[in-house]
Amino acid sequence: MGLGVLTHSRTGFTGARLPRSQVAMKILLRNTQTGLFYVGPDRWTKNDPEAFDFEKTDLALDAVRDGKMQSIEVLMKFESPASKSP
Repeated sequence: MGLGVLTHSRTGFTGARLPRSQVAMKILLRNTQTGLFYVGPDRWTKNDPEAFDFEKTDLALDAVRDGKMQSIEVLMKFESPASKSP
């Protein structure tokens, strides 16, 4: 799995679009100061597979706002369909 962080983009996404069912993606929160991933209220982990998957960026942003979290980034973690095990 690749972990990607998009801080900003001036040109926009120009790649081919795949149906959601063909792209495995997780929406995660990571503390930028500690590098830990959000698991739940007052729970963090260094292992991203254990992190909570918000499934939608707006839900992740709501959690940051509602939890009054600081120094947090929203990450989209993609898994290539070609890299999946049979």
